[in-house]
Amino acid sequence: MPNDRDGNDLASELYSASPAWLRLIFVPFNWLRKRSDPIKVIKLQEARKAELRAGLDFDPAGKRVPEAIIIRTSRRKRYPNKPPRLFNVFASDWFKVEIKAVSDQTLDVFSKITEISVKGKKARETFGDDEGEKAYIVGKIPLESIRYVQWEDDPAYNLPRLYIDYGPRGPAKEVAVYQGDRPDGYLYERLDLKFKPKRSWPWSHLAMNWRDRRSMNP
Repeated sequence: MPNDRDGNDLASELYSASPAWLRLIFVPFNWLRKRSDPIKVIKLQEARKAELRAGLDFDPAGKRVPEAIIIRTSRRKRYPNKPPRLFNVFASDWFKVEIKAVSDQTLDVFSKITEISVKGKKARETFGDDEGEKAYIVGKIPLESIRYVQWEDDPAYNLPRLYIDYGPRGPAKEVAVYQGDRPDGYLYERLDLKFKPKRSWPWSHLAMNWRDRRSMNP
């Protein structure tokens, strides 16, 4: 029987199923794995964009945003019963997000609302330290990294489940800063700024993961 899967697909599956420590070894060579036929990528983006725009319940008035569950494809069995790993310093294996928009190449999701101080072309997070400007941090997930969308039968939240191949820094390939000062709530992207998150230490991740695990226990 002929095999209709090419070497790039098999390599991508093996990479996604590998543990985090093993993937870090091959970070400098990720560009080799990501090389693929551009036409194939464009067709996949178009198909995924049409599916998401048709399935997600966007409010034309902008008063309500759709939600979804982001699930790491290689760790899909952890949802929804297994809590976050205690010693996990990487992006969570699954989490709930609010979706801002479906653009031509990315799925834009709200990451956090915080305060920033702008200096030059850098927007440094100051939440909890000093007063700053209000900002919305948005993660941009490549549409081609969304392997499958499960619209029904969610056992926990009754929300769509998006199975995504994570990169070295999580599902989002890049992070954008949005701000808004209009009464209608319109948000505009600050293309001139690069977001610098507040520095966190490993023990902070440990404490946060411990709180998450306890909150999931009855």
